[in-house]
Amino acid sequence: MSKIFIVLAPTIIAILIRLKPFDLLLRTFNTLTHELSHAFIAILFRQKVQKIALNTDFSGVCVTKITSKVAGFFISLAGYTLPGLIGFGLICLIPFGITEKTFYIIMAISIISIIFAIANSFGRVWTICFASLNLIFILVPIFHSIYDNIIYIYAYVLLIENLLSTLTLLYVNLIKTKKAGDSLLLKKTTHIPTIIWSILFFVFSVVMLCLSFVIVAYTQTTVLQAFVSSALVFGVMSVLGFVIKKDLSGFAKAAIA
Repeated sequence: MSKIFIVLAPTIIAILIRLKPFDLLLRTFNTLTHELSHAFIAILFRQKVQKIALNTDFSGVCVTKITSKVAGFFISLAGYTLPGLIGFGLICLIPFGITEKTFYIIMAISIISIIFAIANSFGRVWTICFASLNLIFILVPIFHSIYDNIIYIYAYVLLIENLLSTLTLLYVNLIKTKKAGDSLLLKKTTHIPTIIWSILFFVFSVVMLCLSFVIVAYTQTTVLQAFVSSALVFGVMSVLGFVIKKDLSGFAKAAIA
């Protein structure tokens, strides 16, 4: 990918994602990912997924039969966390040259969703069109040279729309708490106010977006070295503090100096 594309693509996506007719493709992609995230965690906890619906106003719903509070907590948590993690994960996959396989995975998930989960007409039609679009990317040779660019676009659609969705959730919490969606469900499970959950979702989406820029700006080796060195320092200092039974916070000033 060219440096110009890397810089301009997120900005263009941020503009187009709220403009017609581009919003129909871009925002609904995030909605599908959001609802499938709920469904995936529900299946993971052996809860029954009854239906998924995608609406023309870019909202969606995943109806699940929940028999466990723990399952309900993680299912509610997944909607705004997994899309951010998936977007970040797609960015991380690009340097490994396996983006072609990602299109097959997207197609498979789309087809499974159409057959077993998506219940309304708009949701089915949109998902069929999206699966067909990915099939075109696979079959038409002209697209093979820009696989990385397409996955890059997918990633930032998820990261940016997820961020904007959490901002919307914050706004809804301020005016109509009863329509606060996932944060309201989390409040019922944890008794933590919906506004707190909305802020946490927003902070998480910001962190994922910022981390994606770090991955793009630096090489995988540089990021890995930074992570490993930080983890080693943390581990060594933790063990040392545990052994000598002393506060090591004073080392921070010495390290900075």
